[in-house]
Amino acid sequence: IWLSLSPGSFMNQSSFLPKWLCVSFGYGAHGMLGGMGNPLLDDLGNNLPSIERYPQFYLSLDIDLTKIETRSAFLRTVFSAVGFLKIPAPAIEFRKGSSEFHWLHY
Repeated sequence: IWLSLSPGSFMNQSSFLPKWLCVSFGYGAHGMLGGMGNPLLDDLGNNLPSIERYPQFYLSLDIDLTKIETRSAFLRTVFSAVGFLKIPAPAIEFRKGSSEFHWLHY
């Protein structure tokens, strides 16, 4: 899950930040096979391996395609149709007291 905010949208017109550039905050999870805990047995009663569960938080940049100014009606249509997608970008992942850099993450 990602939340994107455009700092340039909150500043005046002379801002050096473009309105299409966003700072994104993400949340994810690793190893969560069940809602409140991982199951111990499969459907046939066999033991399942223990998998560690932990949350992940992300910080990244994003592009809001709907805020890119263009004269092309075709590009405006394409940008508005796919504007809900997060474009893969470099991100920092924070988890369990450590962090990791990803060159491309979405």
